[in-house]
Amino acid sequence: MIGSKALAWVAAGTTALLGPSTTNVCPLGSAPGSAQGDVVLISAPTENGAGTDYVLFLDEMDESGIPDGQADRVFRLQTKVRSSDRFDSRRLSGVRVDWRYGEVRVKSASESEELTLALGEQVGNPGREAVLGYGLSNTRWRVTLPKEPTLTWYSTLPFPVASLGGRCDNGGPDATACGVDCGDRGCSVACDNGKKACCSCGWTGPRCYCK
Repeated sequence: MIGSKALAWVAAGTTALLGPSTTNVCPLGSAPGSAQGDVVLISAPTENGAGTDYVLFLDEMDESGIPDGQADRVFRLQTKVRSSDRFDSRRLSGVRVDWRYGEVRVKSASESEELTLALGEQVGNPGREAVLGYGLSNTRWRVTLPKEPTLTWYSTLPFPVASLGGRCDNGGPDATACGVDCGDRGCSVACDNGKKACCSCGWTGPRCYCK
C-alpha cells in the first residue's frame, strides 16, 4: 500500500521541502511522495481579488485501506487567475496523488491523469487538466472533509491565507523555497516567476506561501 497514515504521522516530525536547498531555506530535508485516498479540490479567490488559490485536501488510506474522512495533507497552488469556472469544488475517491518539487498529480484508479497542479507557464503532457501557478505549498493539516465540499465550507476553515502576508521565519528575499515545522503541523513551499518564499508559524497554524 502506498503512503499509510501511520507512516505519514511518524514522518510528521519533519517537514518535507518540495525541492532542492536554496539560499536562506530551512534545512528540513527533501523528498517526493505519493499516497492513495480521497481528495477534495477547492478553487478560492484570494482576499485581494488578484488571483485564485487551488487547494487540494488529501485524505490518505490507512492500513485498512479506508480513508478516515480527515485530510492529512493539504496542497495549495497560488495563481494569478482572477476567476475560474473550471471547477469551484470537486471530490474524487480512490485516487493516487504523487508530489515532487513544483508539481502535484492526481490519477484515477486506472492510472489516467485527472488533475495536475504545477509551477510555471507550461507543463509537458499535463493530461486531462492542468492548473499552473507561481507558488505551490505542502502542509500537514488535519481537516474533516465534507461529502459535498463548497467554497462556503472552505471559508469557515481556520486556514492560513497566503495573501495576508506577514513575517518570514524562514525564506525571504533570496529564497525560492522554504519550510517550517510548527510541532504537530508544518509546511513547505516552492516558488516560481521571481516570487520569494515565506514560511512561519502563526496563530492560525503554519504558513508557507510565495509573494
